[in-house]
Amino acid sequence: MVMAGTAIELVGVGSTDIDEKVNKSERDAMSAILAAREGGAEPILATSAYEHAEVLATSDTDRIVDYGYAKMIARTARFFACQDNRTLEPGTGRIREVPGEGAAGAAGPGGYWVLTMVAVVYLFRRRCA
Repeated sequence: MVMAGTAIELVGVGSTDIDEKVNKSERDAMSAILAAREGGAEPILATSAYEHAEVLATSDTDRIVDYGYAKMIARTARFFACQDNRTLEPGTGRIREVPGEGAAGAAGPGGYWVLTMVAVVYLFRRRCA
């Protein structure tokens, strides 16, 4: 998803514009990481992708892709960190608080299973690239 978006963004872009896009991607990723931290999450995988872009990326395109992953993962972490333990009440359409480990607990604490899946996809794409 990030790679396809980056490819579309870079169609017909000159070398000076690529530097600008790298800088914008870096700022966006850092903003998303900071917002996740302010929301109560510590986006370790997002920070790792950000550091990979800074240190190990071989091209500007790789840097933009890694910053995009960092931004996406940080936003996902922020989203799940800000969610309470709520569920939809059957038949009424109202949302109510679920005490303790109820039906929402099967999905994992705070939705971290989604972050795990994002991490697996990220690591798989890094290994296959």
